[in-house]
Amino acid sequence: MKPIEHFEAGELKQAVATALESVKSAPTDLEKRMVLCQMLSFAGDFERADKQLDLLTTQSPDVAISLAEFRQLIRAEQARRDFYTNGRLPEFLGEPTESQKLQLKASIALREGNAAEAGNLLNEALEISPEIQGMCNGEAFTGFRDLDDLLGTTIELLTNNGKYYWVPAERIRELTFAPAEAYHHLLWRRAEIHVEDGPEGVVYLPAIYANPGLDEDDKAKLGRLTDWHEVPEGPILGIGQKTWLVGENDLPIMTIETLSVSTENE
Repeated sequence: MKPIEHFEAGELKQAVATALESVKSAPTDLEKRMVLCQMLSFAGDFERADKQLDLLTTQSPDVAISLAEFRQLIRAEQARRDFYTNGRLPEFLGEPTESQKLQLKASIALREGNAAEAGNLLNEALEISPEIQGMCNGEAFTGFRDLDDLLGTTIELLTNNGKYYWVPAERIRELTFAPAEAYHHLLWRRAEIHVEDGPEGVVYLPAIYANPGLDEDDKAKLGRLTDWHEVPEGPILGIGQKTWLVGENDLPIMTIETLSVSTENE
């Protein structure tokens, strides 16, 4: 089977292995090396993926510009993973909100093994978050949050200059997702965004949760499933494809096309 056939079958380890063999057999084939970069990214092996992109630009300098955004997304995703594993702070639009400050404290408590404290902080963060309402895929809703307790009403964004942002959902006025044009767009969904008192333009939303140690299953890494890990006495963390609670509906991020939000005070 070809790497993409393994990928489509949900067999990520085999997809990486066969992609590597394909590159070894044809090291100057740019398309095969690009497939390897994408498979390594789904596997979370971002350093190797970046090295492969470096080789691509060396072999064919004229593709450097087209690959630059992919490389910046890898850097942004590495910053994201570094938050979950080591506590590296995300970027914010100005100062973090009060609820985000509580979420950050909860992330520290989780890494230190204080699950109950983390759960209490996250409950408090939700209590003080504004009620969000708006339209999703043309349907009105009241109430919005990520079903991963650590994120709550925060939306994760990656930018094409290598940054990882936490954006309060209440600040997002319009979010329009673009169809996937490459396999890595199933890992990071491309979207046009309009943020209140903030930037407009193209961003990428991670489609897969990044909680360390919980995504060993190939189908989880590929976003082919969503599951939950309940930390004893603590929060519930996401595994696999990111899912939002929009009104009363659990919506996997890959099913969302448009989102516009407002708060209860508007």
